Amino acid sequence: MLFSVSPSFNKFKTLLKVSFAFPTEKSPIVTHRNKYDNDIWALGKAMPKPPKPKKKPPFKQDKPKTIGKTKRFQAQKSIGDAEKWGIANGVAEQISYTGMDIKYANDVNKRLWELRKIYKSPMKRIDMNVSGAYAHADHDHISFNPKWFGDVAKLQRARKSEMDSGFKVLTKSTESAAASVATHEFGHTLALGVEVKGFHKWPYAPIPANPAYAPIKQIRREYRAANKKNYKDIHKTRTGTETKVLADIAAAKKKYDDGYISDYANYKYSQTGDDYSEFIAESFLQYGYGIKANAHVKKFGEFMKKQFGVKNDK
Repeated sequence: MLFSVSPSFNKFKTLLKVSFAFPTEKSPIVTHRNKYDNDIWALGKAMPKPPKPKKKPPFKQDKPKTIGKTKRFQAQKSIGDAEKWGIANGVAEQISYTGMDIKYANDVNKRLWELRKIYKSPMKRIDMNVSGAYAHADHDHISFNPKWFGDVAKLQRARKSEMDSGFKVLTKSTESAAASVATHEFGHTLALGVEVKGFHKWPYAPIPANPAYAPIKQIRREYRAANKKNYKDIHKTRTGTETKVLADIAAAKKKYDDGYISDYANYKYSQTGDDYSEFIAESFLQYGYGIKANAHVKKFGEFMKKQFGVKNDK
Protein backbone atom coordinates (compact mmCIF):
# COMPACT_ATOMS: atom_id res chain seq x y z
CA MET A 1 0.00 0.00 0.00
CA LEU A 2 1.27 3.39 -0.93
CA PHE A 3 1.81 5.84 1.88
CA SER A 4 -0.23 8.96 1.23
CA VAL A 5 0.42 12.39 2.76
CA SER A 6 -2.56 14.36 3.74
CA PRO A 7 -2.96 17.94 2.45
CA SER A 8 -2.82 19.27 6.01
CA PHE A 9 0.67 17.76 6.48
CA ASN A 10 1.90 19.45 3.33
CA LYS A 11 0.71 22.80 4.71
CA PHE A 12 2.60 22.08 7.92
CA LYS A 13 5.84 21.44 5.94
CA THR A 14 5.42 24.70 4.16
CA LEU A 15 5.05 26.53 7.46
CA LEU A 16 8.22 24.91 8.81
CA LYS A 17 10.22 26.07 5.78
CA VAL A 18 9.03 29.62 6.24
CA SER A 19 9.66 29.63 9.96
CA PHE A 20 13.26 28.35 9.79
CA ALA A 21 14.35 30.09 6.63
CA PHE A 22 17.69 31.85 6.99
CA PRO A 23 17.87 35.45 5.87
CA THR A 24 19.56 36.11 2.57
CA GLU A 25 21.81 38.99 1.60
CA LYS A 26 18.71 40.84 0.50
CA SER A 27 17.21 40.72 3.98
CA PRO A 28 19.59 42.47 6.40
CA ILE A 29 20.35 40.83 9.69
CA VAL A 30 19.37 42.85 12.73
CA THR A 31 20.15 41.30 16.09
CA HIS A 32 18.28 41.44 19.36
CA ARG A 33 20.70 44.06 20.64
CA ASN A 34 21.38 46.61 17.93
CA LYS A 35 22.30 46.77 14.29
CA TYR A 36 26.05 46.81 15.05
CA ASP A 37 25.94 43.62 17.10
CA ASN A 38 27.42 40.37 15.64
CA ASP A 39 25.22 38.10 17.69
CA ILE A 40 24.19 35.06 15.64
CA TRP A 41 20.56 35.16 16.78
CA ALA A 42 18.93 37.02 13.99
CA LEU A 43 15.43 38.38 14.35
CA GLY A 44 14.90 39.02 10.71
CA LYS A 45 13.34 42.40 11.31
CA ALA A 46 14.43 45.84 12.36
CA MET A 47 14.35 46.72 16.04
CA PRO A 48 11.97 49.52 17.00
CA LYS A 49 13.54 52.92 17.34
CA PRO A 50 14.08 54.09 20.91
CA PRO A 51 11.55 56.70 22.08
CA LYS A 52 12.60 60.29 21.76
CA PRO A 53 13.29 62.00 25.10
CA LYS A 54 10.46 64.25 26.20
CA LYS A 55 11.19 67.93 26.07
CA LYS A 56 11.14 69.65 29.44
CA PRO A 57 8.46 72.34 29.67
CA PRO A 58 9.88 75.84 29.65
CA PHE A 59 10.32 77.44 33.08
CA LYS A 60 7.41 79.65 34.00
CA GLN A 61 7.87 82.27 36.66
CA ASP A 62 4.90 82.76 38.98
CA LYS A 63 3.04 85.95 38.24
CA PRO A 64 2.89 88.48 41.07
CA LYS A 65 -0.34 88.34 43.10
CA THR A 66 -2.88 90.91 41.99
CA ILE A 67 -5.49 92.37 44.29
CA GLY A 68 -8.81 92.78 42.52
CA LYS A 69 -12.53 92.89 43.09
CA THR A 70 -13.89 89.78 44.80
CA LYS A 71 -17.34 88.42 45.59
CA ARG A 72 -16.29 87.35 49.08
CA PHE A 73 -14.21 89.13 51.67
CA GLN A 74 -10.54 88.21 51.56
CA ALA A 75 -8.31 88.85 54.58
CA GLN A 76 -4.85 90.07 53.61
CA LYS A 77 -1.44 89.36 55.13
CA SER A 78 0.10 92.79 54.75
CA ILE A 79 -1.06 96.37 55.28
CA GLY A 80 -0.24 97.24 51.68
CA ASP A 81 -2.42 94.41 50.35
CA ALA A 82 -5.22 95.33 52.77
CA GLU A 83 -5.17 98.87 51.38
CA LYS A 84 -5.22 97.58 47.79
CA TRP A 85 -8.06 95.16 48.51
CA GLY A 86 -10.11 97.91 50.17
CA ILE A 87 -9.69 100.26 47.23
CA ALA A 88 -10.39 97.53 44.64
CA ASN A 89 -13.56 96.46 46.46
CA GLY A 90 -15.13 99.86 47.09
CA VAL A 91 -14.33 100.38 50.77
CA ALA A 92 -12.94 103.83 49.90
CA GLU A 93 -11.22 105.56 47.02
CA GLN A 94 -8.12 106.35 49.09
CA ILE A 95 -6.92 104.18 51.98
CA SER A 96 -3.90 104.40 54.27
CA TYR A 97 -3.65 101.91 57.15
CA THR A 98 -0.06 102.79 58.03
CA GLY A 99 0.33 102.16 61.78
CA MET A 100 -2.71 99.85 62.04
CA ASP A 101 -2.41 96.22 63.14
CA ILE A 102 -3.08 93.88 60.21
CA LYS A 103 -5.87 92.13 62.15
CA TYR A 104 -7.67 95.42 62.62
CA ALA A 105 -7.01 96.46 59.02
CA ASN A 106 -8.84 93.31 57.91
CA ASP A 107 -11.62 93.88 60.47
CA VAL A 108 -12.16 97.46 59.28
CA ASN A 109 -12.07 96.42 55.62
CA LYS A 110 -14.60 93.66 56.16
CA ARG A 111 -17.05 95.78 58.16
CA LEU A 112 -16.97 98.80 55.85
CA TRP A 113 -17.21 96.51 52.81
CA GLU A 114 -20.34 94.91 54.30
CA LEU A 115 -21.89 98.29 55.16
CA ARG A 116 -21.16 99.67 51.69
CA LYS A 117 -23.34 96.94 50.19
CA ILE A 118 -26.29 98.11 52.32
CA TYR A 119 -25.91 101.89 52.65
CA LYS A 120 -24.95 104.80 50.41
CA SER A 121 -22.20 106.81 52.06
CA PRO A 122 -20.25 109.78 50.62
CA MET A 123 -17.14 108.54 52.44
CA LYS A 124 -14.15 108.53 50.06
CA ARG A 125 -11.02 108.49 52.19
CA ILE A 126 -9.55 106.56 55.14
CA ASP A 127 -6.34 107.45 56.94
CA MET A 128 -4.55 107.27 60.31
CA ASN A 129 -4.29 110.94 61.32
CA VAL A 130 -6.21 111.21 64.60
CA SER A 131 -4.76 111.62 68.08
CA GLY A 132 -6.62 111.31 71.37
CA ALA A 133 -9.94 109.76 70.30
CA TYR A 134 -10.25 106.30 68.75
CA ALA A 135 -11.32 107.79 65.44
CA HIS A 136 -13.00 110.73 63.79
CA ALA A 137 -15.35 111.15 60.83
CA ASP A 138 -16.81 113.88 58.70
CA HIS A 139 -19.07 113.49 55.68
CA ASP A 140 -16.46 111.92 53.33
CA HIS A 141 -13.58 110.87 55.54
CA ILE A 142 -12.79 108.47 58.41
CA SER A 143 -9.52 108.76 60.32
CA PHE A 144 -8.27 106.20 62.88
CA ASN A 145 -5.81 106.65 65.73
CA PRO A 146 -2.65 104.50 65.30
CA LYS A 147 -2.07 104.43 69.08
CA TRP A 148 -5.35 102.56 69.51
CA PHE A 149 -5.59 100.68 66.22
CA GLY A 150 -1.97 99.60 66.32
CA ASP A 151 -2.53 97.70 69.59
CA VAL A 152 -5.27 95.06 69.43
CA ALA A 153 -5.29 94.19 73.14
CA LYS A 154 -5.32 97.85 74.23
CA LEU A 155 -8.38 98.78 72.20
CA GLN A 156 -10.23 95.60 73.17
CA ARG A 157 -9.67 96.33 76.89
CA ALA A 158 -10.82 99.93 76.53
CA ARG A 159 -13.96 98.97 74.64
CA LYS A 160 -14.85 96.30 77.21
CA SER A 161 -14.49 98.82 80.04
CA GLU A 162 -16.76 101.28 78.23
CA MET A 163 -19.40 98.63 77.58
CA ASP A 164 -19.29 97.39 81.18
CA SER A 165 -19.90 100.91 82.45
CA GLY A 166 -22.77 101.67 80.08
CA PHE A 167 -20.81 104.41 78.34
CA LYS A 168 -20.80 102.72 74.91
CA VAL A 169 -23.13 100.33 73.07
CA LEU A 170 -22.98 96.77 74.35
CA THR A 171 -22.05 94.60 71.35
CA LYS A 172 -21.89 90.86 70.83
CA SER A 173 -19.00 88.96 72.41
CA THR A 174 -17.59 88.05 68.98
CA GLU A 175 -17.52 91.67 67.83
CA SER A 176 -14.13 93.17 67.02
CA ALA A 177 -13.41 96.48 68.77
CA ALA A 178 -12.06 97.89 65.51
CA ALA A 179 -15.21 96.85 63.62
CA SER A 180 -17.41 98.53 66.27
CA VAL A 181 -15.53 101.82 66.04
CA ALA A 182 -15.59 101.67 62.23
CA THR A 183 -19.36 101.08 62.29
CA HIS A 184 -19.92 104.05 64.62
CA GLU A 185 -17.84 106.32 62.38
CA PHE A 186 -19.59 105.06 59.24
CA GLY A 187 -22.88 106.09 60.89
CA HIS A 188 -21.45 109.61 61.18
CA THR A 189 -20.67 109.72 57.46
CA LEU A 190 -24.30 108.89 56.70
CA ALA A 191 -25.65 111.52 59.08
CA LEU A 192 -23.25 114.25 58.00
CA GLY A 193 -23.33 113.57 54.28
CA VAL A 194 -27.06 113.86 53.65
CA GLU A 195 -28.13 116.48 51.14
CA VAL A 196 -31.51 118.18 51.19
CA LYS A 197 -32.69 120.95 48.90
CA GLY A 198 -31.73 124.29 50.43
CA PHE A 199 -29.09 122.75 52.70
CA HIS A 200 -25.39 122.21 52.18
CA LYS A 201 -23.28 119.30 53.32
CA TRP A 202 -21.60 119.26 56.70
CA PRO A 203 -20.50 121.42 58.45
CA TYR A 204 -22.90 124.07 57.20
CA ALA A 205 -26.22 122.50 58.23
CA PRO A 206 -26.43 121.09 61.78
CA ILE A 207 -28.68 118.07 61.97
CA PRO A 208 -31.39 119.75 64.13
CA ALA A 209 -31.99 122.27 61.31
CA ASN A 210 -32.14 119.64 58.59
CA PRO A 211 -35.74 118.61 57.73
CA ALA A 212 -34.52 115.21 56.51
CA TYR A 213 -33.99 114.19 60.13
CA ALA A 214 -37.48 114.94 61.43
CA PRO A 215 -38.20 111.18 61.86
CA ILE A 216 -35.00 110.75 63.91
CA LYS A 217 -35.96 113.65 66.17
CA GLN A 218 -39.28 111.97 66.85
CA ILE A 219 -37.61 108.62 67.54
CA ARG A 220 -35.21 110.24 69.99
CA ARG A 221 -38.05 112.01 71.84
CA GLU A 222 -39.83 108.68 72.24
CA TYR A 223 -36.63 106.99 73.34
CA ARG A 224 -35.88 109.61 76.00
CA ALA A 225 -39.45 109.55 77.28
CA ALA A 226 -39.23 105.76 77.72
CA ASN A 227 -35.85 105.98 79.46
CA LYS A 228 -36.35 108.86 81.90
CA LYS A 229 -34.98 106.89 84.83
CA ASN A 230 -31.80 106.04 82.93
CA TYR A 231 -31.35 109.08 80.75
CA LYS A 232 -29.13 111.96 81.81
CA ASP A 233 -28.72 114.78 79.35
CA ILE A 234 -25.02 115.55 79.54
CA HIS A 235 -24.86 118.50 77.10
CA LYS A 236 -21.11 118.75 76.97
CA THR A 237 -18.39 117.80 74.55
CA ARG A 238 -16.60 114.61 75.44
CA THR A 239 -12.98 115.09 76.46
CA GLY A 240 -10.55 112.98 78.43
CA THR A 241 -11.49 114.67 81.72
CA GLU A 242 -15.25 114.74 81.12
CA THR A 243 -15.79 111.09 80.24
CA LYS A 244 -18.58 109.74 82.41
CA VAL A 245 -17.83 106.37 84.00
CA LEU A 246 -20.32 104.36 86.03
CA ALA A 247 -18.78 102.55 88.97
CA ASP A 248 -21.76 100.27 89.35
CA ILE A 249 -21.53 97.79 86.46
CA ALA A 250 -24.73 96.07 87.58
CA ALA A 251 -26.59 99.36 87.07
CA ALA A 252 -25.15 99.62 83.57
CA LYS A 253 -26.36 96.12 82.72
CA LYS A 254 -29.80 97.08 84.02
CA LYS A 255 -29.79 100.04 81.65
CA TYR A 256 -29.22 97.75 78.69
CA ASP A 257 -32.01 95.46 79.83
CA ASP A 258 -34.36 98.43 79.94
CA GLY A 259 -33.61 99.34 76.34
CA TYR A 260 -30.82 101.84 76.93
CA ILE A 261 -28.47 102.66 74.03
CA SER A 262 -25.46 104.23 75.76
CA ASP A 263 -24.41 107.30 77.72
CA TYR A 264 -22.39 108.43 74.73
CA ALA A 265 -25.58 108.61 72.66
CA ASN A 266 -26.46 111.70 74.72
CA TYR A 267 -23.23 113.60 74.11
CA LYS A 268 -22.84 116.68 71.96
CA TYR A 269 -20.83 116.17 68.81
CA SER A 270 -17.77 118.41 68.95
CA GLN A 271 -17.74 119.16 65.20
CA THR A 272 -21.31 120.44 64.85
CA GLY A 273 -22.34 121.22 68.42
CA ASP A 274 -25.52 119.14 68.17
CA ASP A 275 -26.53 116.20 70.31
CA TYR A 276 -28.09 114.19 67.49
CA SER A 277 -24.91 112.97 65.79
CA GLU A 278 -23.79 110.65 68.58
CA PHE A 279 -27.33 109.39 69.04
CA ILE A 280 -27.36 108.46 65.35
CA ALA A 281 -23.90 106.84 65.38
CA GLU A 282 -24.55 104.81 68.55
CA SER A 283 -28.02 103.76 67.41
CA PHE A 284 -26.53 102.72 64.06
CA LEU A 285 -24.04 100.47 65.86
CA GLN A 286 -26.66 98.96 68.18
CA TYR A 287 -29.08 98.32 65.31
CA GLY A 288 -26.59 96.28 63.33
CA TYR A 289 -24.31 94.69 65.92
CA GLY A 290 -25.62 95.38 69.42
CA ILE A 291 -26.48 92.51 71.73
CA LYS A 292 -29.98 93.91 72.14
CA ALA A 293 -31.69 96.51 69.93
CA ASN A 294 -34.71 98.17 71.54
CA ALA A 295 -37.90 99.10 69.72
CA HIS A 296 -36.74 102.69 69.17
CA VAL A 297 -33.45 101.59 67.65
CA LYS A 298 -35.26 99.16 65.35
CA LYS A 299 -37.47 102.02 64.15
CA PHE A 300 -34.33 104.11 63.67
CA GLY A 301 -32.69 101.31 61.65
CA GLU A 302 -35.67 101.05 59.33
CA PHE A 303 -35.51 104.81 58.70
CA MET A 304 -31.76 104.66 57.95
CA LYS A 305 -32.23 101.88 55.40
CA LYS A 306 -35.05 103.81 53.76
CA GLN A 307 -33.05 107.03 53.72
CA PHE A 308 -29.63 105.63 52.80
CA GLY A 309 -30.24 102.10 51.51
CA VAL A 310 -28.50 101.03 48.32
CA LYS A 311 -31.71 99.31 47.14
CA ASN A 312 -33.53 102.64 47.30
CA ASP A 313 -30.99 104.37 45.09
CA LYS A 314 -32.61 105.50 41.86
